[in-house]
Amino acid sequence: MYDHICYPTDGSEGAEAAAEHVEALASSFDATVDVVYVVEDRPVDFGLMATGITDVSPGMSGDHHGADAVAMGGSQADPEAEREQLVKESEVAVAERAEALDADAEPVVLTGTPHAAITEYADQEDADLIVMGTHGRTGLDRILIGSVTEKIVRTADTPVVTVRPDGDVSER
Repeated sequence: MYDHICYPTDGSEGAEAAAEHVEALASSFDATVDVVYVVEDRPVDFGLMATGITDVSPGMSGDHHGADAVAMGGSQADPEAEREQLVKESEVAVAERAEALDADAEPVVLTGTPHAAITEYADQEDADLIVMGTHGRTGLDRILIGSVTEKIVRTADTPVVTVRPDGDVSER
C-alpha cells in the first residue's frame, strides 16, 4: 500500500514528531523513505539589492557588496556562492537525518518554492504518501506566515499525513 514515503523536513519540532510516524509506517509497510529538504529559491543576500531598493541615500553606495550593505544586513559574498554553500550544508544535514531514521531512507535536497517542489517531487517519484510535520501556528501567525504544510495538503495529488508537534495525526 505505502511502498514509497516522502518525508519533507525542515528540522522543526513538528518535522521531528513526524519522523516517529514515518518510521512506524516504513516498518509496517516495508517502505522506502525520501527525506526531503527544500532550499528556498529566493535571494540569499538580504542587502539593498535583494530588497529592490534602487534609490539610496547619500553615503550609501548602492553596491550590495560594500560595507554599507553589510551594515544594512547584506553580505559581501556572492549570493550564488552562498546558495551553493547552503545547498551543500543542507545535503549533509539531510543525509544525517536520513541515516538517523530507523528505515530505508534516502536524502533529497531540492531548490525552489517548498510546497511546489515537494508536491512535484512526490508526483515525479510516485510517492504513495507524504508525511510531514506542522508548526502548530494558529490565528494571525497562520494567516500572515502561511503554511507549507497547508499548501501541500491543498494541492498535492499524493495523500498527506500531517503531524503536530504534540504528535497528533491528521490525514487528508
